[in-house]
Amino acid sequence: MLRSLVDTGRRSDTRTTNRSPVSATIPNIRVPQNCFQSLHLLVYDPDGDDVRCKCQSCHRHPNILLDEDSCTLSSNGTLDLGLHVFEFTLEDYPASNITLMNGDGISFRNPYNQTASANPAPLSQVPLQFGVEIQTPVHSCEPGVIRPSFLTPTPLHGDVQHAAVGCVHTITIRAQSLGHSTFDFQVSGPWNMSKTLRNASQGITEATLTWTPQESDLHHHVPVCFAAETIQSQSEMRCIVIAVAKLRVLSGEAEVFCEDNSISIAVSKASLKGIDQNWLQLRDPTCSLTSNDTHILGTMSLNTCGTRMEDSGDFLVFKNEINSFEDPNKVRIFVESCRATPDDNPYSALFYDIIKEGCIMDDTVEVYPSDPRTYDFGIHAFKFTGGYNEVYITCSVILCAEGNSNSRCAQGCLREPSHKRRRDVSKETARHYIKQGPFRVVRQTQHSAAASENGGSLHVSAGTGVFAGLFIISIAVMVGFLVYKAKKTRAPDRMYLMSNF
Repeated sequence: MLRSLVDTGRRSDTRTTNRSPVSATIPNIRVPQNCFQSLHLLVYDPDGDDVRCKCQSCHRHPNILLDEDSCTLSSNGTLDLGLHVFEFTLEDYPASNITLMNGDGISFRNPYNQTASANPAPLSQVPLQFGVEIQTPVHSCEPGVIRPSFLTPTPLHGDVQHAAVGCVHTITIRAQSLGHSTFDFQVSGPWNMSKTLRNASQGITEATLTWTPQESDLHHHVPVCFAAETIQSQSEMRCIVIAVAKLRVLSGEAEVFCEDNSISIAVSKASLKGIDQNWLQLRDPTCSLTSNDTHILGTMSLNTCGTRMEDSGDFLVFKNEINSFEDPNKVRIFVESCRATPDDNPYSALFYDIIKEGCIMDDTVEVYPSDPRTYDFGIHAFKFTGGYNEVYITCSVILCAEGNSNSRCAQGCLREPSHKRRRDVSKETARHYIKQGPFRVVRQTQHSAAASENGGSLHVSAGTGVFAGLFIISIAVMVGFLVYKAKKTRAPDRMYLMSNF
């Protein structure tokens, strides 16, 4: 029996509901007996958790080994011919200590390697069942001869692509086999994904996968797995994840030129509408970009400026990216809520609302004059009853484009939910959470002048401020929006070492 267990509590690290790992395989995995070396399974966690694989059935298959950390099957001997069925459980563990809040209260979760328990509690347990058919041996295991090999621009295993609701998303897959032609591509993906095939020369076959995400796919991470099929054999299995958002990720038009030891990129300025070109940088910001009247230009070596190398099957792929950060002078900050708690858990059952829905809830709050990128306020010092000596304050903030009258920043205080109007979410960020504290109230000695006057004063740890019996909170914009990511396009002829995105 296959059973899934997912803790749907609200996480203290992401401030959102916990999400389970994502995985998939193609329906029928085929490998010649003398070619089975390893099988890399897709494991992706939307929350960035560490994922481990447990195999309840591996003991039934002699010569099979499992690396639980990477979810990779390998063999230390010859496997029997026939179908081998595996039953896996994917378990995710947080990268750091977190709490989860749900209707039953608060639970705690620790990283896998930091727990003393022999059976640590995972955040989720997701089943994965698949079969591997071990077929008769072949005379060559070299990719591209008997077994098809993938060619660029086929996505690499584990890649994450981005799609938008209502927009067609396209995946191009190319494979080559000199022994037997590829007659099909086995695909595991969304039910409404379509596939078209095209035969090219030199034993190359191309498949184009198209998919239009629906509203029900919004914020989902959808796995897609594929393999090239010949009559005699099958390619390696590759799997990717498609992250579905409301809006399409902005990309620019670029040309990439590869030399023996360097890469040059030219990005068209005309394709960067709405982007401040003065805020463009490579993955390594210490490497500079230049420009002329029409293009943004950059040159980097193959092992500097954050360039990474991957093996795509027929090419070594060198990857870099150009990011843009919005000028902070063009954004404003809006504090939507601030909540005080006696510990560092913002979802503590004991709390006090200072700001809620943009409305100040405490009469002692004083907002100090500041620029649009900073929000400074003070509140009379206090502590919670019941033996608590510390106060933490967590605020949720939103960054909005300056001058947008339809953003959450422009709506201000909303005491009645019915007064909310449609917002232009394309001009604002999601909520970000900023925590300050602990603020600590302690008694001073009689040598303190302040204590002699009022019997006590406030001591606040580093990172917080106090003045004249007030908690002083300062919230400022540190960086703006990540709004542009440009990667590679094909360079002419054999100089093409960069994959398409």
